[in-house]
Amino acid sequence: MNSRAPLFVLLLILSATLVACGSSYRGGSGDDDDSASSDDDDDDDAPVDSDGDGWASGEDCNDSDASINPGTAETCDDEIDNDCDELVDCDDQDCESEMVCTLPTEVGHWGQLVFNSNLKFLGVESCTTVFEGDLSLEPANQSNDCAECDATYSGPVSYPEDSCGPLYKTTGNSPPSTMRIGLRFDNIGESITAFGVDDQGVWSSLGTATEELVPGSYVLTRTDPVDVDGLGSAGTLDTTLTYDF
Repeated sequence: MNSRAPLFVLLLILSATLVACGSSYRGGSGDDDDSASSDDDDDDDAPVDSDGDGWASGEDCNDSDASINPGTAETCDDEIDNDCDELVDCDDQDCESEMVCTLPTEVGHWGQLVFNSNLKFLGVESCTTVFEGDLSLEPANQSNDCAECDATYSGPVSYPEDSCGPLYKTTGNSPPSTMRIGLRFDNIGESITAFGVDDQGVWSSLGTATEELVPGSYVLTRTDPVDVDGLGSAGTLDTTLTYDF
């Protein structure tokens, strides 16, 4: 018997085993590549959150602004859908109790100014001016210049009576065709505070208007001295203003 035959057979078996293991190892490498590719695919499918606010782009209606997402409270006067519910400002039920959403959208404004002249000896007569108009609520970003106001209103006014025209002419002015007012709703149903603005954009309180005989109608009255440079007191100005809602 050839003693080398079993050894030769053994070597063949060992060689075949090594080849098989080598093939299996190479196959294992291929499996690892497939796994890495699968991981890459998983990364491609990961949610995108561009602004880093914790909300993916599919849920976030503005993924470039971290302050806008479904978890944000609606700001009721910025004309932006802050909480991504497709409702803006006062159309959002979250704002239904906010003052900015319960403010009157229009105010009927009437005024009477009576000038009582102390200069009649100079030909300056007493006179009366009456104006009226429906003023509309201004957007919040326009009313920001009146720090003490809850809201500002503006619109055209007309003058059914104006016997003070000659006085305007002596100063080179004319009655304004539009008017802008500010209101603070201190105790709605009882009183409000009215504000006026001058040509320089400076606001000042006109006083408190109180609800009198007619519900929703507030009346303010005041008397102010009128002084003229070089002449002193020219008289007084009696003002009556009404605000109807």
